[in-house]
Amino acid sequence: MSQLQNDFQKIIELMGFSDFSINYDSVNNHLSVIIDDELISEENLPGLVNNLDCLMRLIAQKTLVNTRGSTSSGSSARQRRAGPFPPRCGVGRT
Repeated sequence: MSQLQNDFQKIIELMGFSDFSINYDSVNNHLSVIIDDELISEENLPGLVNNLDCLMRLIAQKTLVNTRGSTSSGSSARQRRAGPFPPRCGVGRT
Protein backbone atom coordinates (compact mmCIF):
# COMPACT_ATOMS: atom_id res chain seq x y z
CA MET A 1 0.00 0.00 0.00
CA SER A 2 2.95 2.32 0.34
CA GLN A 3 2.98 2.90 -3.43
CA LEU A 4 -0.62 4.13 -3.30
CA GLN A 5 0.18 6.33 -0.30
CA ASN A 6 3.11 7.82 -2.21
CA ASP A 7 0.94 8.42 -5.29
CA PHE A 8 -1.79 10.10 -3.23
CA GLN A 9 0.75 12.21 -1.35
CA LYS A 10 2.25 13.43 -4.63
CA ILE A 11 -1.21 14.31 -6.02
CA ILE A 12 -2.17 16.30 -2.94
CA GLU A 13 1.17 18.10 -2.96
CA LEU A 14 0.68 18.96 -6.64
CA MET A 15 -2.75 20.39 -5.74
CA GLY A 16 -0.89 22.93 -3.61
CA PHE A 17 -1.69 21.61 -0.13
CA SER A 18 1.21 21.48 2.30
CA ASP A 19 -0.41 20.61 5.64
CA PHE A 20 -1.99 17.16 5.22
CA SER A 21 -1.68 13.58 6.38
CA ILE A 22 -2.47 10.25 4.74
CA ASN A 23 -3.20 7.16 6.84
CA TYR A 24 -3.87 3.61 5.69
CA ASP A 25 -5.54 0.99 7.87
CA SER A 26 -4.56 -2.35 6.32
CA VAL A 27 -6.89 -4.32 8.61
CA ASN A 28 -10.00 -2.53 7.32
CA ASN A 29 -8.53 -1.59 3.92
CA HIS A 30 -9.33 2.07 4.66
CA LEU A 31 -7.44 5.14 3.49
CA SER A 32 -7.99 8.51 5.15
CA VAL A 33 -6.72 11.90 4.06
CA ILE A 34 -6.73 14.94 6.33
CA ILE A 35 -6.03 18.34 4.78
CA ASP A 36 -5.66 21.48 6.89
CA ASP A 37 -5.87 24.49 4.59
CA GLU A 38 -7.72 27.79 4.79
CA LEU A 39 -8.84 27.50 1.16
CA ILE A 40 -11.15 24.63 2.08
CA SER A 41 -14.51 26.00 3.15
CA GLU A 42 -17.92 24.51 3.91
CA GLU A 43 -19.00 25.59 0.45
CA ASN A 44 -16.35 23.74 -1.55
CA LEU A 45 -15.72 20.83 0.84
CA PRO A 46 -18.35 18.42 -0.61
CA GLY A 47 -17.05 18.84 -4.16
CA LEU A 48 -13.45 18.47 -3.07
CA VAL A 49 -14.20 15.31 -1.09
CA ASN A 50 -16.18 13.80 -3.97
CA ASN A 51 -13.48 14.61 -6.53
CA LEU A 52 -10.63 13.30 -4.35
CA ASP A 53 -12.65 10.17 -3.54
CA CYS A 54 -13.26 9.50 -7.22
CA LEU A 55 -9.66 10.16 -8.21
CA MET A 56 -8.20 8.01 -5.45
CA ARG A 57 -10.58 5.12 -6.13
CA LEU A 58 -9.68 5.15 -9.82
CA ILE A 59 -5.95 5.24 -9.06
CA ALA A 60 -6.26 2.47 -6.46
CA GLN A 61 -8.32 0.37 -8.85
CA LYS A 62 -5.80 0.85 -11.67
CA THR A 63 -2.88 0.07 -9.36
CA LEU A 64 -4.52 -3.11 -8.08
CA VAL A 65 -5.37 -4.32 -11.59
CA ASN A 66 -1.79 -3.67 -12.75
CA THR A 67 -0.35 -5.62 -9.81
CA ARG A 68 -2.69 -8.57 -10.41
CA GLY A 69 -1.96 -8.76 -14.12
CA SER A 70 -4.35 -10.09 -16.69
CA THR A 71 -5.99 -13.47 -16.33
CA SER A 72 -6.50 -16.09 -19.00
CA SER A 73 -10.16 -16.59 -18.04
CA GLY A 74 -11.07 -13.13 -19.32
CA SER A 75 -12.17 -11.95 -15.89
CA SER A 76 -9.81 -8.95 -15.78
CA ALA A 77 -12.61 -6.58 -16.83
CA ARG A 78 -14.76 -7.98 -14.03
CA GLN A 79 -11.86 -7.50 -11.58
CA ARG A 80 -11.48 -3.88 -12.67
CA ARG A 81 -15.14 -3.21 -11.91
CA ALA A 82 -15.28 -5.19 -8.69
CA GLY A 83 -12.08 -4.09 -6.92
CA PRO A 84 -11.95 -3.12 -3.26
CA PHE A 85 -12.29 0.55 -4.29
CA PRO A 86 -15.18 0.59 -6.79
CA PRO A 87 -15.47 3.94 -8.58
CA ARG A 88 -18.44 6.01 -7.45
CA CYS A 89 -17.79 9.19 -9.36
CA GLY A 90 -20.07 10.76 -11.86
CA VAL A 91 -20.39 13.98 -13.77
CA GLY A 92 -22.21 16.70 -11.88
CA ARG A 93 -22.29 14.93 -8.52
CA THR A 94 -21.49 16.99 -5.45
